[in-house]
Amino acid sequence: MNDQYVLDTHAWVNYVTAPDALPRRARLLTDTATVLHVPAICLREVAVHGARDRLRTRDPKMTWDEWMMTTLADPCAVAPLTPRIAIESAGLEREGFHGDPADQMI
Repeated sequence: MNDQYVLDTHAWVNYVTAPDALPRRARLLTDTATVLHVPAICLREVAVHGARDRLRTRDPKMTWDEWMMTTLADPCAVAPLTPRIAIESAGLEREGFHGDPADQMI
C-alpha cells in the first residue's frame, strides 16, 4: 500500500484543524502516511482565504506565515509546481475536468 498521499486545500486544512471532519477512509490514510504532499498552490489558496477572512487560525495572534510553517511539519511537505504538472494540468479541461486551474494543478 502507498504511504504517500496528496491533499487538496480543503483536506489539508481539515487534517490540521479538524481531523474528525475528514471522511473515515481519509483519516485512515492520513494516520498511516509517511508523507502528505501539500501542493504549492494550496498555500496560495489558504493565504487568499485568510486575507478574505473566510478562514481563521485558531490563535488570533498567529500569522498565516506561522500557521503554514507549523502545519507543514512532518508528515506534511510542500509539493512544488513543476513544469510537467503545469503542462499536463493545462490539458485537463479538454478531458472534462472542471475549469478551476488550482484544482487542475492539484
